Amino acid sequence: MILHTDAEQILAESEDYYRWLAEATNKKCAVILPKIFDLAIEEYYRIQIKQGYNLQDIPLIMPLVPFPSTEILVMATKIKPSDSFSPYRSQSATELKRKLYPQYPPSVQVTLKAITLETCGYIYQGVPEFRFFFETLFYQKILA
Repeated sequence: MILHTDAEQILAESEDYYRWLAEATNKKCAVILPKIFDLAIEEYYRIQIKQGYNLQDIPLIMPLVPFPSTEILVMATKIKPSDSFSPYRSQSATELKRKLYPQYPPSVQVTLKAITLETCGYIYQGVPEFRFFFETLFYQKILA
């Protein structure tokens, strides 16, 4: 299960996701928003355990907060790793939507078609807020 929201904040560089100690509020959001989700997920797990559910009965819940929006994920699928991703990181969600979708609003199918096994590597390299998600999926596959 994925708990998701768009941050609607711009992180000009992918590495800004890790520079959350900087004074700018938008850079602190990179850590704060997912942590709020983490607290809600932990509370959900606590309640489920109190009600007697076992580990096998409780879904894995992952918080995903893309900066500025889900469109950064789709844009990453269109940029080869050798190309610079920085110009896209510094755009607003609206600007990314206009670049990606001439026919707005897009269908879910258009978005899902962009995500393939090959483009997952592009996303992994360019969008750090999704790395833990991909690592978890990979780990789950190994355990299965």
